[in-house]
Amino acid sequence: CTRLKFYHDASLKVTETMRHIVANNDTGYEIEKFLDIRRSPTHSEDWEVLIAWAGFEDLDNSWEPANIIMEDTPVAFKQYILANRTGKFAELATEMGIIS
Repeated sequence: CTRLKFYHDASLKVTETMRHIVANNDTGYEIEKFLDIRRSPTHSEDWEVLIAWAGFEDLDNSWEPANIIMEDTPVAFKQYILANRTGKFAELATEMGIIS
């Protein structure tokens, strides 16, 4: 059996934040902030949340299912929705039972 070396490419721009996320959060990514909500383009009865990920560029922002975000970060997600109680936010809050 030979000893393998970990791959390291000095040209990759790995930030300290990325190292911290990898070292301390092997179950997922850290949400930096919620940016927007929308109806799913493929399933109009579902909602999606635009997420900015900590340690990543704006290009890496992604739309994630609102029900999954509600399961993973219920307090922060409810605070975001309740801080924006008009229009589509009020509709989502009612449908998800955040407000009645």
